[in-house]
Amino acid sequence: MLNMLKLKKFLILLFTLIIVIPLFSGCSNSKQSSKKSGSIEKVCVHNAKTAALYKKVLANASKYNFDPEGTEDSDNNPKETKYSYALVNMSNRDVPDLILRKDANYMYPLKLFTVNKDYSDVVSSDDLIHEGMYVSNGIRVFVEQYVNTNALRYTELSGGTGEAEIYKVTMNIANSNPVEKEKYWSGIITDSPKDKVKQINFVSVNNTKILDDLAKTEDNTYKKSISRKSGKSESKNKNSKKENKKSKNVKSLAKKIEDEKASGRQVVFGTVRVLSYDQVLKMQNMPDPNPGYDHSRENFMLLIFDNKSSILLNHSGDMGNTPKPKDASMFALEKDSEAERAMKKYIGKKVYVSFRVNDGFFPSDTSLPLGEPRLEELKVIE
Repeated sequence: MLNMLKLKKFLILLFTLIIVIPLFSGCSNSKQSSKKSGSIEKVCVHNAKTAALYKKVLANASKYNFDPEGTEDSDNNPKETKYSYALVNMSNRDVPDLILRKDANYMYPLKLFTVNKDYSDVVSSDDLIHEGMYVSNGIRVFVEQYVNTNALRYTELSGGTGEAEIYKVTMNIANSNPVEKEKYWSGIITDSPKDKVKQINFVSVNNTKILDDLAKTEDNTYKKSISRKSGKSESKNKNSKKENKKSKNVKSLAKKIEDEKASGRQVVFGTVRVLSYDQVLKMQNMPDPNPGYDHSRENFMLLIFDNKSSILLNHSGDMGNTPKPKDASMFALEKDSEAERAMKKYIGKKVYVSFRVNDGFFPSDTSLPLGEPRLEELKVIE
């Protein structure tokens, strides 16, 4: 009887252990699973937030001001404007910074962004940097990524003299203006430091694969993952091929403009338009200098400059003296002249033209556009 009682107690104890032990081990596994699950959620939190914020920037690209000085042609159609972007390294933080680029003909404005300290929003600067060529003075600008430094290399090169200035562009979110541009070298470009840099590959804002990949990248490993790729970039896709072609076209046009200037010709850039007499008066914001006449059938073919330019031409009534430069906003193309015939196919388009000092003149009468020069001959640069 006693043995039976002991056996019964033993069986009860064994049954209890069989039930309870798995319960304890189940809690342990659950906790471990929770811990594992928690760590997985945290791995990509910073990069995922950064990617999401940058996607918002791309979605609102057209709302950012790429022309703070108001120099762009007002006839530009925002719906036709294209934007591209790239991820770069400009600080010691292990998250990438963003360049948003407005695609243009020859000079590309670039706006720089990064994420704030708690990854809740982006910060940027109103100051822009540029890439391409300044037509007014022939200066070319190149933006590249330093390989071993968290900065961009920004080079301004004078095509005619070979003189250059090189800047380091960095990002510091502690400053009210987070973008810092520091000049660290100047001289002849052939003597410039042999820095290790790489090309920045821009892709269309419609292609967010780069940001999708960023969102999946483990926190604090972004820069390592970039270095492991060692040169593998989006340049293999069609968008990058188009960008490379654009870059070649820019350099080709820049060379042509330099050649024109080197030969003693002047170069301007503007839009060809045909306006009525009243439209010219309205554009110049002036009363009619020739009242009492019917000008309803009079039209003018004009090359309206993007920026006011200093023009060297003879002055009507003063042909015997050395011509002096004078600011101008446009050319009136003389009727039935070679200049007018050459420009008919460019009406409504932007063009570069070159001319000589004897190819036109500043008038002394009250014909429209008042005070602006006339051009009889020109050369279109394409």
